[in-house]
Amino acid sequence: MSGKLKYASMLYSGGQYDQAAAMLNHCESLLKPDVAHFCTCGSRGSFYGTDSFIKKSFHTHRHG
Repeated sequence: MSGKLKYASMLYSGGQYDQAAAMLNHCESLLKPDVAHFCTCGSRGSFYGTDSFIKKSFHTHRHG
């Protein structure tokens, strides 16, 4: 996802707005309800987990 967002940024910076929008729409389509949004930007990290993500994470067994 990180690479796709960087690519969209490059497209936007190059004036290729339609292609950048298409890449951002593609990235957004990859975010399913059971995907958590996590950012470690700066000193304030943030985490946003949907109900679906939280339920799935509590019902996932770790093996190892």
